[in-house]
Order: sequence, then structure tokens, then C-alpha cells
Amino acid sequence: HISEEDKSVRTIFGDAASATLLVAEDQAEPILGPFLYGTDGRGGPNLIVPAGGMRQPRSAATAVLREDENGNRRSDDHLYMNGAEVFSFTLSTISKAVRALLEKSGKSMEDIDLFVFHQANRYILEHLRKKTGIPPEKFPIALHHCGNTVSSSIPIALCEARSEGRWGQGSLLMLVGYGAGYSWGATLVRC
Repeated sequence: HISEEDKSVRTIFGDAASATLLVAEDQAEPILGPFLYGTDGRGGPNLIVPAGGMRQPRSAATAVLREDENGNRRSDDHLYMNGAEVFSFTLSTISKAVRALLEKSGKSMEDIDLFVFHQANRYILEHLRKKTGIPPEKFPIALHHCGNTVSSSIPIALCEARSEGRWGQGSLLMLVGYGAGYSWGATLVRC
């Protein structure tokens, strides 16, 4: 869904796949949760493939390439992202979600061993880290070798942080995802 002639998004996303295996053990406290979810459909026009659904089925007309003011060419069959609006949403909403999950769980920032966020890009991640007050050592950034791998970014960041010895048995992790639509979710994982 990414136009080869649209550098505004083509250089951002990498290809990846992941699988995560969770093993349940008898514990006094659940290994997952609590959970926090949210969605705000008003952000839909800011990160979307406009054509291909019931509102605008794909057709010859939706496949016509148009050039934007920055020289990027895409059609309605391709992904469109308003980066400034997505950035603004992310900073505002995700920092609130982190605080809400901490409150819901009765935990403090100090209780969390590692905060693993969707690896959108370094710029967004650094701004989120600073806005939420998370120390750098508790905030892995793992996209230098693969870019934004969308739904695989958290498992990849977890794997890289584990191989670096940043978490292990007994760790408490906060996982935070966000993206299209706008939507977001967060949870705690007890290792």
C-alpha cells in the first residue's frame, strides 16, 4: 500500500514478522494486565489508505497518481500519513495513557523495569520518553536496523532488550502500542 514515489512514508516502514509465546504459570498475580485501550476515529484521515473499502472501492480513478507539494506521488490506493498530526496525537495521547495505566495498576514509574513502546521512529520515541519522564535506561529504542515494523516493533524491541540483558525473570514491563485511526493500547507484563 506504499507508493514507490512517496518518500514521506516509503523510508519510514520496514518489513518484519514476529511471533510471541507466553507461558502461563501459577502465580498469585496475573502475568498480563491491567489493560488500557482507546480509539479516536477523528484521526482516520491522518493515517489511512483512502480507497479499498466500502466508502471508496478501488477503481481506475483511485489508482491515479497525484503529486503533493513536496513532490511525493501517491494515489488513493496508497497509504497517506499526515506526520505532523500523527506526532501531535501521539505526544498528547500516549503520555496520558502511560499515566492512566500506572494509576489503574497502582504502580509508579519506579516500579516499571522497562517501558517498551511501538517503535514508530526515534524522533517520536525521544519526545515521548521526555514527556513521560522515563529514564533512557528504561526505554529501549530498537529500530536502527529495521525501521518501523508496525505491529512487529514491540516484539522486536523486547527481543533486542532481552539480548542486551535489560530484562529477565522478575521484571515488570509496560508495553505501549499506538497507530492507525487513531488507536492505542497498553498493558503490564510480569516476567
